[in-house]
Amino acid sequence: MIQELFIKNFAIIEEVRCQFEKGMTVLTGETGAGKSIIIDAVGLLAGERASLEMIRYGSEKATIQAVFTIDSEETKRNIEALGIEIENDEIMIQRELYQTGKSTCRINGQMVTVSLLKQVGPYLIDIHGQNEHFLLLNEEHHLSLLDAYAGQKLQSLKDSYSEYYEHYCSIQEQLRKLQTAEKEDAQKIDLLKFQVEEIELSNIYIGEEEELVQEKEYFTHFQKIQ
Repeated sequence: MIQELFIKNFAIIEEVRCQFEKGMTVLTGETGAGKSIIIDAVGLLAGERASLEMIRYGSEKATIQAVFTIDSEETKRNIEALGIEIENDEIMIQRELYQTGKSTCRINGQMVTVSLLKQVGPYLIDIHGQNEHFLLLNEEHHLSLLDAYAGQKLQSLKDSYSEYYEHYCSIQEQLRKLQTAEKEDAQKIDLLKFQVEEIELSNIYIGEEEELVQEKEYFTHFQKIQ
């Protein structure tokens, strides 16, 4: 969940810092108060496209920063699988937009690409709105959503299936190696048979090499002998 959100020089917002507690938080206000702007700022942390119009008039850059608490081991594993280190179950994301058109992204202080931000974002932010539900539109997360819906009752069955599937994959790999080795052995046998046939057709006999050496010596000194 979002633990803290900091926005500076973004749209009509000069500077605001929000801290959140567990449970439901409601942002209220009249039209134009900036509710949607806060959602847009959070969307940037999930890798949404930025534009110069988002920078507050008269400012050189806009800054959006948030601290997230990771309370799910699965989410933690998925994010760490992307190469992001998580300390104390927290992760900080920052994005800065410049008037020059440049945009920088940081996760835990380390510079990252927008592409990586898009991969990390859906694990932390899920925006519900008109055509803006990130997680449900991402096919890569459909299986994990189905597993989450099944709950702990099917977790043992899932673990058992995973174990058997890994064993199956291991056997398949062993079979592939054996088939490859068998094919290579067959090729070696064919090559050896061909070489044996070539040797047999050459009619080589014991002592032939010595005779050929003597014959070579003879013709080498043929002029001298004459």
